[in-house]
Amino acid sequence: MSIEAAIHSTWSASGALNSAIPAATSVMTGYPRLIDSQIVVGNTNPELPFVSLERIGSAEVTRTSSRRIETVTMRFFIHHTGSEALQRVVKMVDTAFDRLGFTYTDGEVLDMKRTNRSEQQLEDGTWLGTIDFQVRTAEPNT
Repeated sequence: MSIEAAIHSTWSASGALNSAIPAATSVMTGYPRLIDSQIVVGNTNPELPFVSLERIGSAEVTRTSSRRIETVTMRFFIHHTGSEALQRVVKMVDTAFDRLGFTYTDGEVLDMKRTNRSEQQLEDGTWLGTIDFQVRTAEPNT
């Protein structure tokens, strides 16, 4: 299981997040692109509201005798119909994931720290919020 899949699982397990934006249908991995005036993530044209996750950077690899510690940046793209609804979901994501640690098949997330957050209205009138988390992972040396 990847970090992205573990985040999906964590989202699914959160009653509040899953009620606001269902993980099974509206939380996906990939960078949202605009194609012919439609937002597309991978091969999907999702309906609002939805969230997409993208690993946007990796740095600071440290190796110990037993494991590899890496810092990656994960960005949550949160698309919503209105500003107030977007702000509620952004706050929920921030509360749920900031300082969170958890295990996944390949290792563990030592912690997630929010490093950036922004909100903007797009040309079509919908809203986009982005939240960046610095994620420290530890995986066994292979």
